Amino acid sequence: MLKSIKTNMQSLNKPSSILMMAGTQFCCVLLMIAVYIYIKNDLSVNYSYAVNDFAKTMASVTIFVFAEVIIGSLFMDIYAKRKNIK
Repeated sequence: MLKSIKTNMQSLNKPSSILMMAGTQFCCVLLMIAVYIYIKNDLSVNYSYAVNDFAKTMASVTIFVFAEVIIGSLFMDIYAKRKNIK
């Protein structure tokens, strides 16, 4: 499965693959921050519902940003292939 993902990533043109990799890394970092905030709040003595809601909102926004990055890089790749841009 990893080989198929690697070959699909290599078939993208350079700007699309850079956007895909950078966007994926950015979303992973945002998701780790949201999970850290959620766990830290859950284990703290002063539990805050506002912080809990903030962490959940941050995680859901991260998923939407991840989807936009994938869709955007695929549209960039389709456009570049139609215009024969390398």
